Amino acid sequence: PNHFIMSLPKNDSVKIAEAVEKSVQSCWQKIEKKVKKEFFSSVSDQLWRRQTDNLLEVYWAVVEDDTTATARNKAQDALEARKQLRDFAYVEEADLKCSLCGIRQELSKETTNKGARKWWQEKVKQHLNKSHLSKLRVKEDGSEKLCAICAVKRSAVAAKAISELEKTDASFPSTSSIAAATFKANLLRSENLEDELKGYLQTLKNLSIPAKIEKDSIPGLLSIRTILPNEIQEDLLSFDGDLFYTETINNNQIKEQFPGAFKELEIKIAKSYGASSVDEANKVLGSDFQNEVKKCIDFSIAIARKKLIKLYQIANTRPSKYYAALMMDGDKMGAFFRAANNKQAQDLSSQLSNFASREAKNIVEQNFGYLVYAGGDDVLALLPLDTTLKCTRELQKMFKKNVEHIQLPEGIDRPTTSIGVAIAHHTAPLDLTLQKMRHAEKMAKNFYGRDALCISVLKRSGEEVCIGTHWTENVNVDSQSLIGLVEEMVEVLQKNVLSMKFAYAVASEASALSNDSMPVDARLSALKRLANRQQGKYYDQMRVESLVKKLAWWSTLKHGSSETALGMQEVAQWILLARFIANSGRDEE
Repeated sequence: PNHFIMSLPKNDSVKIAEAVEKSVQSCWQKIEKKVKKEFFSSVSDQLWRRQTDNLLEVYWAVVEDDTTATARNKAQDALEARKQLRDFAYVEEADLKCSLCGIRQELSKETTNKGARKWWQEKVKQHLNKSHLSKLRVKEDGSEKLCAICAVKRSAVAAKAISELEKTDASFPSTSSIAAATFKANLLRSENLEDELKGYLQTLKNLSIPAKIEKDSIPGLLSIRTILPNEIQEDLLSFDGDLFYTETINNNQIKEQFPGAFKELEIKIAKSYGASSVDEANKVLGSDFQNEVKKCIDFSIAIARKKLIKLYQIANTRPSKYYAALMMDGDKMGAFFRAANNKQAQDLSSQLSNFASREAKNIVEQNFGYLVYAGGDDVLALLPLDTTLKCTRELQKMFKKNVEHIQLPEGIDRPTTSIGVAIAHHTAPLDLTLQKMRHAEKMAKNFYGRDALCISVLKRSGEEVCIGTHWTENVNVDSQSLIGLVEEMVEVLQKNVLSMKFAYAVASEASALSNDSMPVDARLSALKRLANRQQGKYYDQMRVESLVKKLAWWSTLKHGSSETALGMQEVAQWILLARFIANSGRDEE
């Protein structure tokens, strides 16, 4: 944890606090020094130290402990007061900035983008011959230019600077790999795709595209039972998710993302003409050689695209282009701990620790996601689009189960949790997606009144939709997770029980149906009429009538701290989200 309370011997408390601070700083210094030695020894010590020396801010406060909640609250107040007096060191970050954080100077110290790109290309080239787990994880084309802090984050495991962690703890999948995770899961489960899958993977190898991710970077995929041979399974899991989108399989993308692969292809073609090198082939054959290179590469890429499309057809599915970033945070935890006695505080801390260390991780991984962080009541995870709702529902349910038997301090409500989710295109900037995720989490707490979920959808077209709801209610209908209701709507649309047009039909009449004076029975009748008009091929009247009854009831529920009902317009947006998920985010294609 980055925040904890200790009970210490009075005479040694300051000494122990100082020792803890020193230990934390020392641990960081060992990591960053190891990374510099392994990958960035040529970088100026002055630049490196300027950026790494002031990264961690460690604060502590000591107060008298009488084993009561009052003492803990005094310690917390003292710590907050100390943090208000932060130590700000003036630091000037000149020239080009880091392409990840955008704050600190990148390490080449070049003053032009062209010079910096060349420096980073050479830096990556120095480590290309190392095994995959020991390579510098920076793009080969030089488009990524990192500061010391971002370089340490990216390279600590490869530099063997974190010996306590297994490699999978830093095997961070790309957003494309997250978005394509359930597509890979479907391929692993399939019983009739071996030849098509093997053929496509072989074309990637023929193009000299490296299998550059660890097969366990998305742990949930490893748990799938498959009849595929081990070699095909490992290749499938080791190729990045972006290679399963047709947009990536074109000349420009391959050349930009895999310049090393392009050079290897040139060498192969040169040797096929009897030349010992590309330079010799250019010298002897001139433009004929380059024309032949282009022709061969274009042909190989065209074959790869055809095989990928064929794989889509045989599998009867394709990867979603959208993924989700999820942030979970407990509600009013501070109020609980301020009022709790020592036993109550320890019991809740123990339950939260169990939730974070085991259960949150299991839930995320079972939904083919990647757990970025879990600590106490805080969770940050990346998820495929089509498991996002299920994962949010399961996290909330498990959190609720963990705290349901905790003894409460007098006058304090049982802790709940709020979740914010941002759904974005797999090529969208991650920092923007995380920013929208944090905003959604704040909306869940402040606008929807806590114990709620808020989802922000960032479509490629630029449209942005933000919707929310409380988790459960028990009014008129059997108690059911409202998110489970949306999941049911997704299934009804996917299985063609209702037409995809149903969502638009409801949205078009939502304003009229949101009239506060409209009886719920009249709203229900209108929804039944719309559903009857938008029957799918496998229409099931009983199932649909049960579903629209729940939707009509949902629209009457109070929303957040407001006394107004959620309304049919908000419910219509949830139905549109269900359509978006059911259609794998392909509305705009």
